[in-house]
Amino acid sequence: MTDVDRLLREAGARWRDAQPSAPTFPLGDLLADRPRAGWPATAGSPVAALVAAVVVLALISGLVVGRLLAFGSVGGPDHSAPAPAIAASPPAPATPSSRPTATAGPHASVACDITVPDPAFVPPKPFLRVPPAYYETAWYGTAHLFTMLDRTPTPRGPWLYSQPPLPDKTFWLSVDWVVRDELEPAITVSGRRLDGPGSFRYGDPGTNATADFGTAMLVGIDYPSVGCWELTARYRDASLSYVVLVTD
Repeated sequence: MTDVDRLLREAGARWRDAQPSAPTFPLGDLLADRPRAGWPATAGSPVAALVAAVVVLALISGLVVGRLLAFGSVGGPDHSAPAPAIAASPPAPATPSSRPTATAGPHASVACDITVPDPAFVPPKPFLRVPPAYYETAWYGTAHLFTMLDRTPTPRGPWLYSQPPLPDKTFWLSVDWVVRDELEPAITVSGRRLDGPGSFRYGDPGTNATADFGTAMLVGIDYPSVGCWELTARYRDASLSYVVLVTD
């Protein structure tokens, strides 16, 4: 420490010692409605000042509340009012459903109305009332001649061989056919193309086959081309027709 620093520190200490003591404010004197001895009397006591402050705060609060009420009744949003009702849109008019059709493909010129078993036929005993579920089919026809058809309009294809003729098997059942008496039933299956030229005829006789859906008359056919085909089976006095779509 230099001599100058020491002289400054000593001068500061002497100045602090020469200062009078700071006045104190006893709590009792502040609460009492009288001036403290040694202090000049003022126009208002602490209690009066407190009352005046309360009055001022009340006036300010009243002004603020009044402004808020005026805002709510004149220009502000009224959240207590019910929300306006929204008119419901009228329901769309129902359109009549149409039977699904499938497009015959690049080799056909018209849509193909594939036959579906609606309503499904329920044969008498001893035949199964419905085909096994995994076939996703139903019986179609009458007791004298019936077959299985897909429940939905499903095209036939694709095929093992991409070029015609396209081989297929058709199964037919009838209460008039007894397999032990007619191993090769006198049944025929003919085809007529609906969207172009073409026809065929197979059977006479057919053969028989036994599967999980029962014992049936079996007729193998060949589609000469893709397209929309109507198949007709004839056995004794009964005949049954349905439409299939043959695709590539």
